[in-house]
Amino acid sequence: MSKKALLYCTLALSIFISISFEAMAQLRSIERDKLRSKDIWLAKPQGMNEIAMIPSTIQINAGEYLVERFSQKIAQSQLESGALRLELPYRLYGVDRNGVDLNLKIVVDVQGGGMNLSQDETQFEGIIQIGVLDEINPNLTRPLPNPVQMQITADIARVEPTSNFNIDHTNLPFSRLSLIAVEPKPVTLQIRSSFAQQLEEEKLSVHPVITATASPQKIEGLGIGTADITVQIESLRQKEGVGVTLDTNKGQLETTRLTLDKEGIATTKIRSVGVGVATITVRSAKAARAEIRVTFLWPWVFLLCALMGGLIGSAIRLLRSKTSHARRVIRRIIRGILIALLVNAAYAVGITLIGVSLKASAGEALNFVLAAIGSYLGKISLPRQI
Repeated sequence: MSKKALLYCTLALSIFISISFEAMAQLRSIERDKLRSKDIWLAKPQGMNEIAMIPSTIQINAGEYLVERFSQKIAQSQLESGALRLELPYRLYGVDRNGVDLNLKIVVDVQGGGMNLSQDETQFEGIIQIGVLDEINPNLTRPLPNPVQMQITADIARVEPTSNFNIDHTNLPFSRLSLIAVEPKPVTLQIRSSFAQQLEEEKLSVHPVITATASPQKIEGLGIGTADITVQIESLRQKEGVGVTLDTNKGQLETTRLTLDKEGIATTKIRSVGVGVATITVRSAKAARAEIRVTFLWPWVFLLCALMGGLIGSAIRLLRSKTSHARRVIRRIIRGILIALLVNAAYAVGITLIGVSLKASAGEALNFVLAAIGSYLGKISLPRQI
């Protein structure tokens, strides 16, 4: 063999060996027993392939990902910065063109934990950052052999700058998106990716939120009891003058529209109607809505105090009149009890029928005294103005 032919053979062998080593370097083997889930498939540049019969060792080429779904829901955690981290329930196993193994996870960081009122207080904004983290080399930025395609959508006005984007590297920097919403309601974030067919969804809360309280939370029903409703919105630059609306499925609100003071607080009352549970919904254009519940109870204590007071008042009146006729005694007792109930019910809604001003506004003793005075007088005194 001539020297020239030998040279060509040597060169061809070197190229073959080089290509063989490069191909081997771009191949990764994964043991099936080391995976946490049986829900796995291959994601290739041309699409996704299911693995019908899972072998004990799975071979992956550069540009391919072995995708493992290990949970049915997105994991949440809180970062030191205050951001909410959402981790998609997938692991992507691959190898880059230099033969470096890749164990990848997809994370979405939500600044401020959700949707926040903008600086000019005209809309709600959510800043999210999406990245592909490499668990093997978390501090190095490497090009991905096959970019991960993502789509972020939500039930909001718009996503800026775009809903569709590619991630072509590991770790930092993350891709940044802005979610813009007009209404203060929770946002459903929808995440799609090129390596999975399933849509992932997560609800983002809205900040600030309305704080609403009822005092007391349980009152006497049938129109007798009232509760104070206090509404507050914090974290607003301009609190005074902010409007709040209220509605309820039961009971009667003193007013359905409130205006916050300079402390961001407003109050109203609810009066019971019937018995049961009233759900009061509080809304504002600048904060997430709030719901509180007030229970309307059967007014057994009210009725008992009115009955006892009516009996005592009627007894005192009878003793003074020295009446002994049975029918007349019974009529006066019944009349006294009825007057006692009427006087108490009228006083509960702000009308005094006994011509006497009392300092107390609530309590069992008040009900008893009102009933006793009314039944003792044996008549009611209508005020000039009701």
